[in-house]
Amino acid sequence: MVSWTHPEKAVSRLNSDALVTQLPSNSRSYHPKKDPVKFSMTQKLGDIKVTHIGHDGYYYYEFFPKKTGKTTITTKSKYDNSKRIITIRKYNNPVSSIKIGSTTVKGSKFNKTDRRYLSYDKYVKQKNQLIITPKKGWEVTQIRTLNRSGSKEYQSLSIFDKNSIKPTGGKGNYKLSIEFMNTKTHGRITEEIVFK
Repeated sequence: MVSWTHPEKAVSRLNSDALVTQLPSNSRSYHPKKDPVKFSMTQKLGDIKVTHIGHDGYYYYEFFPKKTGKTTITTKSKYDNSKRIITIRKYNNPVSSIKIGSTTVKGSKFNKTDRRYLSYDKYVKQKNQLIITPKKGWEVTQIRTLNRSGSKEYQSLSIFDKNSIKPTGGKGNYKLSIEFMNTKTHGRITEEIVFK
């Protein structure tokens, strides 16, 4: 399990490549306060937070790295007693280019940040063909369109077929989320384009 940190403030926003654990919410007759989950790390390299409550009624916890290194996360709860080894590396840009409609976003735009911004008004009027080209040694593993917080998914796009997107939800409330995987280490990075 591998993740990359970001060289700037955005590091607190970057997720690891896997869900840490999940617990039923009170909609399933269980509540975290009645059945607490405890996490511990061999090295404190980040924070574990609840990111959202799924439609299935489960609380989703994710690890947010803050610095590089290797740590073992131990999870203890009624439903999960496990250990996960996480290696966090420095941010490494996986993007060669991303083409949306007639606009090509050069990969170099992601050298120092994992998030770019495009005009919502420019793209909302029509479907825009999406072409993602990863750098050598990387492949695209997931493409989604989400709301601002990431709690609502508008679309889950195929990584094999031709795709098109049309922003919805209002300015700043529609983002393209692309997950890349390093074919050697299997580490993952998520890059975002926000339409505002």
